[in-house]
Amino acid sequence: MCLLRFIVKGKGIQMQTTSKRSYCRGPVGVVGVITPWNFPIAKIARKVGPALACGCTMVIKPSELTPLTALALVRKITFTGSTIVGKKLMAGPSKTVKKVSLELGGNVPCIIFDDADLELAVKGSLSTKFNNTGQQCVCTNRILVQEGMY
Repeated sequence: MCLLRFIVKGKGIQMQTTSKRSYCRGPVGVVGVITPWNFPIAKIARKVGPALACGCTMVIKPSELTPLTALALVRKITFTGSTIVGKKLMAGPSKTVKKVSLELGGNVPCIIFDDADLELAVKGSLSTKFNNTGQQCVCTNRILVQEGMY
């Protein structure tokens, strides 16, 4: 749950001795979740767990057309989608000093080396490229083949 570290806030506590210090964590507050059109339920499920585990409440908005980034109640925005929309979202939260986590336009090369199982590499590349009709950020977008393989 890599989102956990972005949804909790913490501050150091001064100890009487200099040999030990502790770190207290707590929820950041309301988290606004903006999900993409191609995996709305999966992305909500992925983001709800860490936020709730940290004690945060959530506002979930599946449409990227009205992201609720200006709402004062929302303290954090998490968005999965295009780089263009991500750039626009960065402008809104910066005006209200919100925390932002962005998962933008994937870049997934497939690199095939000389010692690779070529049949398995091709099968795996095609599988990721055409899974969900290619409408996902983690599908192969280019294939790099070591010179001895072609």
